[in-house]
Amino acid sequence: MNNRITYIDYVKTIGIFLVVLGHQPITNITLHDWIFSFHMPLFFFISGFLVKAELDNKKFFKNNLRSLIVVILPYFIISLVFGAVQDYVFYREDFSLQHNLTEKMERTFLGQSKMGVMWFLVALFWMRIAYNWGLQLVKEHTYGVLFIMSIIVATIAHTCDMKMNYYQITAFILGFPFYCCGALMKRINFIETIRLRKYAIPFSIFFLSASVLILKYAGSINLNDLDIGNNIVLYYLSGITGTLFIIAFGLLLPKNRIIETISSGTLVILGLHMMLIQIFKLFYKKILHIHSTPPIWIVYQQ
Repeated sequence: MNNRITYIDYVKTIGIFLVVLGHQPITNITLHDWIFSFHMPLFFFISGFLVKAELDNKKFFKNNLRSLIVVILPYFIISLVFGAVQDYVFYREDFSLQHNLTEKMERTFLGQSKMGVMWFLVALFWMRIAYNWGLQLVKEHTYGVLFIMSIIVATIAHTCDMKMNYYQITAFILGFPFYCCGALMKRINFIETIRLRKYAIPFSIFFLSASVLILKYAGSINLNDLDIGNNIVLYYLSGITGTLFIIAFGLLLPKNRIIETISSGTLVILGLHMMLIQIFKLFYKKILHIHSTPPIWIVYQQ
């Protein structure tokens, strides 16, 4: 039996497309900033929207930790080998076993590394644990309590200039409100209301317009770098308006098997796309010897 939710498949597919597009070295600056203003909040929101609570916190922690390790370990090994081969072949002067293997492994296991694109899964792990524990703490009186508390904690952390990237703790704190918002929206049937009352078209137009307008004032946002732009309020507004635009747009689209397949493989795309982009960059820089790009483009800094 197929219990897939069509608009969720579209949201995940569009979201991962935007992730890849945002990391392309030929992406326009404005488009890049717009994508980065909400593409990670979008995935945190959807994860919260799909969350399922577990009464046994200890069991929930163990299961999620096991899943995290099982998913991250293969990608970590692949990226480690890829980086070592890349430096050995193309940047021989920078290659050393200590730098390419020992130091990278040590930083990752001690939680000192950004872990490439896998930082998202580490932050998401803490969100799942915190939400499951917090939901039992408030006894389901209101899901909004966790949402409000998450915003307060994130605001305090930002005000105190807390930038602790150990095991993605600060990224988790800054992104947690989107996760809680997704769970709250599911609880109050907000998305279903949009669809049943045929508000998807006006809502998609409204949220797209709002996200573009807010982008003018929010500044450059990159959650992996713990950079939330010019203002924490605008950071949350840009994240939620961009997210709701993609969701409202997804509600307008019909069921599609290709979209379902891509949606099922978003984690694979997330884990491998940066290496594929890097292969492309190495091809045109080291093999074709093309080193210049037009001034209207930017090169993504790894």
